Amino acid sequence: AIRAKQDSCRALNTRRHYATLVRFFSANFGEHILCSDIDRSFVLRFAETVNHRLSAHPAMGRLLCSWFAAVCRHAMERGQISPDLSLRMRLPSARLIDRHLLPEVQEALIAECRQLILTANDTTFSSKAASLFLLDIALQGLAPVDIAELTVGMFVPDREGKVWIVETRRRKTGIPVRIVIDRETAEPLLEPLLRGRQPDEYLIDCFSREKEYSETQHQNRIANYFHKLATALPRVAGRRVTFYDARRIFCDIVDSLDIPHHQLRKLIGHAPGVLERHYLRPLSLAEHRAISRALLRKLLG
Repeated sequence: AIRAKQDSCRALNTRRHYATLVRFFSANFGEHILCSDIDRSFVLRFAETVNHRLSAHPAMGRLLCSWFAAVCRHAMERGQISPDLSLRMRLPSARLIDRHLLPEVQEALIAECRQLILTANDTTFSSKAASLFLLDIALQGLAPVDIAELTVGMFVPDREGKVWIVETRRRKTGIPVRIVIDRETAEPLLEPLLRGRQPDEYLIDCFSREKEYSETQHQNRIANYFHKLATALPRVAGRRVTFYDARRIFCDIVDSLDIPHHQLRKLIGHAPGVLERHYLRPLSLAEHRAISRALLRKLLG
């Protein structure tokens, strides 16, 4: 069941997580646990084992419990485990880290990024990092793996030339994401990256179109590229900023604009529920442009 869940994952890092779970299972329960063995008693036994073995590493223990629950849900969907099985577990008592930045901290970070762009030359690394961070927020908080794969040809203008429309998918989940960017307010961020470029060129220079990369090379290159950029971003609230903060900031800004949450889920590519799949209409171009204009005006002043 673990390997079936592992094989269903698109992202290399996610598959590596389940490989860790496989090793934990093998070391503590042997190689012959079947789906038919997974009942409430085994769920409790698994949680007790995690708490005992990883008492010194509770954060890792919580991750193992989370991955195990995901495996069980995947097996339930395939009819291998009873859908009535309770997955409630006593998780290791790790200190949960709140990674969201307070609104005033977000505003200070955005202001510092704008200042870096204005005062530094375009060729400086800190200016590049700040510009890409703001662009990432404007692109609806795309994960680094997704923004690295955008090409120039994916930015398609509408008939009136008021917006760029980008149709992409989240690499992690495969969920389609539609990005609409107001051209007037996004011009300082996007025009330098699009002007005079070929459609098959990558938007950013994480990859080269002349090279082919293995899955491991692909993952490592993205991790190294965005880690290096993040080191050039301003530190806020006593901690280093990462490009995943761009996704959280996007969500917080859009939420502060009173955008309905079902629209926000569509914007960031979260797995839809039944309501979104069957009953709610998609965002209109006008609605999407209004969100982009408000967001970019907040970012660019």
